[in-house]
Amino acid sequence: MQLCGVLVLMLTLSTACGLRCYTCETTDPKACTEIETCPPVWDSCSTLVLGGVTAKGCFDSSACQPPLQCCQGDLCNGAV
Repeated sequence: MQLCGVLVLMLTLSTACGLRCYTCETTDPKACTEIETCPPVWDSCSTLVLGGVTAKGCFDSSACQPPLQCCQGDLCNGAV
């Protein structure tokens, strides 16, 4: 349950500089087209699929553990 709280937090944070990631919470991963600029403390993009819902956004790679998938680089979490 804490993971869900962290995901909500990461999907709502935004700043003017840094890594860019796709961000969404959707049942249709192809509909995830919104782009977020991550705060400096987040150094990776993330994708989590649970119960048919896909959540994407910014995340800290040091806390990335399965089932959360993390990648580094602008818009790297865009693949379906």
